[in-house]
Amino acid sequence: MRAVPLVGGPVEIRGALDLETTRAGVMPRRLPAWTKEQYQDPSVHGVTVMPSGVRLVFRTDAREVEFDVLTSTGQLDTDPRPCPTGMLELLVDGVPAGRRQAPVGNVVRMAGPGAVQRVIPGEPGTVRFAGLPAGMKTVELWLPQQTPTEMVALRADGEVLAPLPDGRRRWVHHGSSISHCLEADGPTGTWPVVAAGLGGATGSWTRSGTGTRTPRCC
Repeated sequence: MRAVPLVGGPVEIRGALDLETTRAGVMPRRLPAWTKEQYQDPSVHGVTVMPSGVRLVFRTDAREVEFDVLTSTGQLDTDPRPCPTGMLELLVDGVPAGRRQAPVGNVVRMAGPGAVQRVIPGEPGTVRFAGLPAGMKTVELWLPQQTPTEMVALRADGEVLAPLPDGRRRWVHHGSSISHCLEADGPTGTWPVVAAGLGGATGSWTRSGTGTRTPRCC
């Protein structure tokens, strides 16, 4: 397996308007960092780092890909376990080729919505996709739409190249919790992604809106 740089290399990160460097790696943001001063509600920050619509795109002849991530998921003190971290999904030439549960990393504990948060640090976990088709292909690796995810490392057992230019239309979506689709069964199941595909677009850039809600946990 060879390491593939997440930034400054062949991988294109789509659906994020900014990338924040963290201790673990890189955190995609759906709003630029300079907008933080405009947040009137602290919950807006949490929504902007939930990577709905964010994916890594590249070409590769690899048969196996490994992706290290550090998630941050919530847990109410009254709940026995953290909220589901969601799914990482892999598409090969636009066709679903695998989905994996995102590993539990940091856990943010709280007594209830709006209460003081206590972070229980976690460690990055590895998600592996094996048995990819032979030959050069376009791979899309979608991040879980409901869980802040720091991208730590990417590895492949073959050559990784930048994606080819895509002449399809791009849909820039200004949305809220409805288009965020927090409770969809996976990142490619949110309605902006489904609608973009049906409309022949490359996918949606789902921006955070001011409409928020408390996620149903667990």
